[in-house]
Amino acid sequence: MQSDPAFTRWVQRDFPLAKIVDISSPRAYLRGERDDLNAIVYSAEGGSGWTLLYPDYSIVVPDDVRAKLMMGYPLPNGDNEWSRFISTWVEMSMKNGTVDRLFSHWIRGGGAKPVEPRWSVIRDVLHWVD
Repeated sequence: MQSDPAFTRWVQRDFPLAKIVDISSPRAYLRGERDDLNAIVYSAEGGSGWTLLYPDYSIVVPDDVRAKLMMGYPLPNGDNEWSRFISTWVEMSMKNGTVDRLFSHWIRGGGAKPVEPRWSVIRDVLHWVD
């Protein structure tokens, strides 16, 4: 599990029978070097990044677990107009479904389609390769 005290408390609360081991990186697990671990619990956002490096793995976001994690945007100190603009933009993006749609696309992989190979003389006419 990613080493974060708040995240650890959330996992312990929702999975009371799990034995939790804090790790600094999932890399050893993803390389098959941690036989003592059965799974990695990671944020969907962080986990999706690791799946780019280790495409044999994927993230799973259970439908019945809807943890809301806080997020912050660093803004210039004292710039109230910019702060109001960003706050309004975030609120509108959440209300109009943009955040959910982007999360579904970029984190859950929604809308991903297998890419068919391009037409090829060697493959499609001469049948030299599959």
